[in-house]
Amino acid sequence: MRKFFAENFSIDVVRTSSNPSVAYLSRQIILLLSSLGIPDCVFLTLQDQMLQQLKELTGTPEKACQSLKDLNEFGGNGCHLFLIDYLRKLGKEKEPFARRILLAFQAFLIKELRTKARIRVPQSWSLLGVVDETRTLNYGQVFIQIDNSNYEGGSKEILQGPVVVTRSPCFHPGDIRRLEAVDVSALHELKNVIVFPINGDRPHAMEMSGGDLDGDTFWICQHPDLIFQTNEDPFDYKDQEIEAKKKAELHKNIQYTINDVCKFFGEYIEADNLGLIANSHLAFADQLQAGAKDGKCLKLARMHSVAVDFAKNGESADRLTKELRPLKYPHYMEKKDKPTYQSETILGKLYDEILSYKLDLNINKEEEIAATSAFPYASFFIDGHDVYMTDARVTKNEYDRELKRVMRQYGIKHEVELVSGYILKFNSKQYTKEKRIFELRNEITHAYRVIRDKYLRHFWEQFYQSINEESTDERQAETNIWPEVSKTLTWKFQYDLLAYYDRTSLYEEEVKKKASAWFKVTYEPWIIYIKKNKRNKMKKQNMLTNNQEPEGEQQRFRGLFSFACQEL
Repeated sequence: MRKFFAENFSIDVVRTSSNPSVAYLSRQIILLLSSLGIPDCVFLTLQDQMLQQLKELTGTPEKACQSLKDLNEFGGNGCHLFLIDYLRKLGKEKEPFARRILLAFQAFLIKELRTKARIRVPQSWSLLGVVDETRTLNYGQVFIQIDNSNYEGGSKEILQGPVVVTRSPCFHPGDIRRLEAVDVSALHELKNVIVFPINGDRPHAMEMSGGDLDGDTFWICQHPDLIFQTNEDPFDYKDQEIEAKKKAELHKNIQYTINDVCKFFGEYIEADNLGLIANSHLAFADQLQAGAKDGKCLKLARMHSVAVDFAKNGESADRLTKELRPLKYPHYMEKKDKPTYQSETILGKLYDEILSYKLDLNINKEEEIAATSAFPYASFFIDGHDVYMTDARVTKNEYDRELKRVMRQYGIKHEVELVSGYILKFNSKQYTKEKRIFELRNEITHAYRVIRDKYLRHFWEQFYQSINEESTDERQAETNIWPEVSKTLTWKFQYDLLAYYDRTSLYEEEVKKKASAWFKVTYEPWIIYIKKNKRNKMKKQNMLTNNQEPEGEQQRFRGLFSFACQEL
């Protein structure tokens, strides 16, 4: 099949299936599974299990590491890897920044549970879909081989037996399918993908929200408690595909100008009602007796399917009529400007349970001081670091200014949210209204990485330049490690450089002295703050003992800690 003609035959790889991704429930999937007979207690148990893992993030280092491994699919800048390594090396003594990342990670996942019912499911994966070119699989069968051997303690497994498969977005009860996973020797080379059959009257991918195999990701689950008995008839997406092809055929000879592009862009903005349709579907599915199987919900599911492909084929969904706009919304949707009611469905129960676990980053001063005072700060102050202190202070001031500028630009309150990527709230309404949250997070992540990489290079470049000046021809090849590592100089790639310096004994001590200076300019104000707080606390106790009025509360520490993370 040739979709279009082009002179350039090069291929860009957007994504690979090297590692399997853990799958999570969503409000849409929970609604459909509930309508297919899965009892409420199953979802409540899964949420309780995830909440227990979240509690363990602040427990022993061993349990915290395990929870970080299990829950590492959420957002962030790879900070969970940093934290796992950190906890293994330093145990439970935490300095403020590492502790705040853990709390941010915990609070972020709690928010995802509350606003999206995003519950981790054991024995579930998010995989790319491919087609069975061997024509071995029959209709109703799939091949899935999970390969976790790249991870510590990982293994390979070929799934067999019933599996539940769907793709996002899923609104129709037929969008979620029960299929049979089988072992086919001819397909053993395919790993971490779901292989669909060619045989059959209709592709399974198209049965799920009109999906195809051009990069779509599918939600696969083999958890025994989530396997339902009977498939609903899939929604017929073929009519939409036929209409789109007819429209493309009619317009194929038309020469479009920039004015046509501008016109289409305006029509797209005006007709972009995906969010309205999704919210209406959720509200009606919650309050109507038949749930997602009700006629209104089925109509909204069709409209959403059309609206999703509008940017691709120009076919817009009908406008929401009055009868398709709910008069009230379930309380878990948090529609403060709309009439609401107390939902008794599974989504309402999950929401109510999570409210008691609501966390934020308004960290208690006394609690943080108590939790971080045992950290061995002084052991990181190495003799000879003084020579680097002046440059470290200047560099940290520049780093802090750049970081605060990005925080002000995007309305981010806490440093740890920007650095970790676990953003709880955007205080700038300008950005949350104009952009989709997912795109905004990616933009912010990129903005921080630019700053981070700049200062990582600033730290290491001095030593590379010194080595390069002294390098002989025999060692020239070894010193070329810098250009390669500097392409993606994240915290974990620094170990490559550090290993090189350790191996050659070149500037090893100087690297440690400079790292010590960067650590000191970051944490010296915090150490002073802790000592001052202890003195004030003793003074306050003495004043109370002598029946004197204590002074006002000590001001919160407002320093930034992530500068030290560059060299940890």
